[in-house]
Amino acid sequence: MAAMQDILRHQRFTQQLGRFSDRLDDLMLELRRFEPTRVPAELLDEMASTLGELMLVLIEHKDGATSTERAASDAQYLRQAVRLGQLQYNQITEALGTLRQELGVVIHEDKQAA
Repeated sequence: MAAMQDILRHQRFTQQLGRFSDRLDDLMLELRRFEPTRVPAELLDEMASTLGELMLVLIEHKDGATSTERAASDAQYLRQAVRLGQLQYNQITEALGTLRQELGVVIHEDKQAA
């Protein structure tokens, strides 16, 4: 019974990360529609909110994997930096791309662990 619950937990986690990965893609596409100096505050708020939710999902999973911890830490850093306006346009797009890659690694590792 516990093995089945573990499998279902891994599947749910993988699905959640897949949705977040798609959402980050959407946010990057939306970001690219604007001039670097004209990104609307609403988009930055939405980005920070999504990153916060992602960070919580990663932290809640607690599988001890370095890749999961790194992705959670990077999501937290990026969320704070976006909220405080500490990153330039190109830094945001680069950080989002890096985080997407990290999610791919976490998803791959989680599938193998299941």
